[in-house]
Amino acid sequence: MNHKAMLLIQVTLVVLLVVLAAGCSSGDDEPEIIIPDSPVPPTPRSQPLPIPTIEPPAGSSDRPVRLYIMLPEDTALDSLEALQAALSGSDPALVVEQADETTALRELCNGSLTAAWISPFTYAAALEQERCAGIVPVLAVVRTENDTDTVGRTAELIYNRRLNSFNAPSDLAYQLLCRSAQQDEFTRWVYPGLLLAQNGISPFSVIPVSNTTSASPPSLSGLVDYPTDAAMLQGLVDGECAAGALAPGDLDVAFEMLNAGREEADLIPSDAFGSIGEPVDVTLAGNTVLPEVEEAEEEDAGDGQLVFQPNVVPYELLVFAPGMVVTPEMRAEITTYFTTSSNAAESTQALLNATSFVPVTETSYVNFLALLQSARWDMALGR
Repeated sequence: MNHKAMLLIQVTLVVLLVVLAAGCSSGDDEPEIIIPDSPVPPTPRSQPLPIPTIEPPAGSSDRPVRLYIMLPEDTALDSLEALQAALSGSDPALVVEQADETTALRELCNGSLTAAWISPFTYAAALEQERCAGIVPVLAVVRTENDTDTVGRTAELIYNRRLNSFNAPSDLAYQLLCRSAQQDEFTRWVYPGLLLAQNGISPFSVIPVSNTTSASPPSLSGLVDYPTDAAMLQGLVDGECAAGALAPGDLDVAFEMLNAGREEADLIPSDAFGSIGEPVDVTLAGNTVLPEVEEAEEEDAGDGQLVFQPNVVPYELLVFAPGMVVTPEMRAEITTYFTTSSNAAESTQALLNATSFVPVTETSYVNFLALLQSARWDMALGR
């Protein structure tokens, strides 16, 4: 093959390749080349997790147990400071705060590290709240009255034997109730109200006798207030009211004042007044239930368990937030501060006007709670 023929073959191949290339590029199937407006973002990398916050241990100085004490507003600040000083360095750590009833109840039931000295009425209100289930009573106040240890309060409903014959609080339906301003609120109104409500008489609805019908619910017919105990007794003598409440032991004093300065012919006889219902024992011994044991084991019987008798309104008590918040070990440690002859016990007794403290359990309050239930006392405090 000569040079000329070889060149012709090469030209022919080039032409064929150009034709084939033109055929492949024709039509709608041309690939689209996309040029990004910005650089492609890099592949995301995992971020480090935040460092978890470690809560201080319960009962440490950074997370102390708050001890609330329900006290009168005029309580001296140095008394609270003395208690806090006595508890300094305690383990678990305790911070003392003065609180009213609503605050103490809220803190006990909100899941915080809390202990509180509260009234039995606040304790009953706490038991009614689901978020406070498991609240734990541990100690109750003991006070010495006339050289006798007592664990609670009552009041006597006094009436004039010459004019009436009352055997039970239920006999006071549609009667006038006397109240003495010389007595505190508990004696002149709270306790009589509980007894009346317990016996089916509403102390909060007053219906005059002239307006009563067979369908009327039992109630009082009115209230008569007097400035002193002696004046109230005079009201009973004159028939201005049917009965009135006095603290146990106050009748003798009021009776002396009633007869003071009277001529002998005008003296009121000593048996003129009676008390409605049976007397209630508020002594520590009378409210302590001894365990049943054989005679041979009597020496091992121990001190028994405090169970408040029916119609006894207990003094203040120490309670803890539910066990899942304040552990049994922490409760035991804190309780010892108030049961030993420590400065903390003495300071707390001074604040609560207590002689000593006695152990209690939920069982101790069964009769008191039954009294409130039968009286239909509203336990919705703090809801």
